[in-house]
Amino acid sequence: MTIPTIETDRLLLRPYRIEDASDYARHIFSDADVMRFMNVEGKVPQYPYLQAKSYIVERNRQWDRRGYGAWALVEKATGRFMGHVGLFVIDNTDVVEVGYALGKAFWGRGYATEAAREALRYGFEVVGLEEIVAVAYPENAASLRVMEKVGMTSQGITDRYYDVMLACYTLTRTDFAKQNAP
Repeated sequence: MTIPTIETDRLLLRPYRIEDASDYARHIFSDADVMRFMNVEGKVPQYPYLQAKSYIVERNRQWDRRGYGAWALVEKATGRFMGHVGLFVIDNTDVVEVGYALGKAFWGRGYATEAAREALRYGFEVVGLEEIVAVAYPENAASLRVMEKVGMTSQGITDRYYDVMLACYTLTRTDFAKQNAP
């Protein structure tokens, strides 16, 4: 499958390239502050570069299996790799999650909100998903703000996903269309 590139005012959501692995390892997998909330382990992997390469390969394969997945997130003005955004199936479920991670240098500028909004748009308008969820550790206030800014509704705290207590937000295609009507 050809992975689409999506352009926003400030961002490019584009297919991963294997040469992204160095930047991915540096900005995401080597930074304890980023990794603290990125996965259940919450820590930097032993081999960040190998982890980044593995992620890139797996994320690109997901597009072939499902018709959607994750994009590399690039700052349009500079061409700098920032992190990722995408649609993921939560392990052992059929539930689709919007997820994002940005390097610290890009925090606090609204990039995650801009990227998540486009991933949601793709999921609802192109893929035709009926509902998308987002989950985050309750103490990850920045991620919770992103979920709220893109119009998601809190469903409270649950251990339904990933076997840890997470804040869960949802958005339906109908509600997304209402919120984004001209």
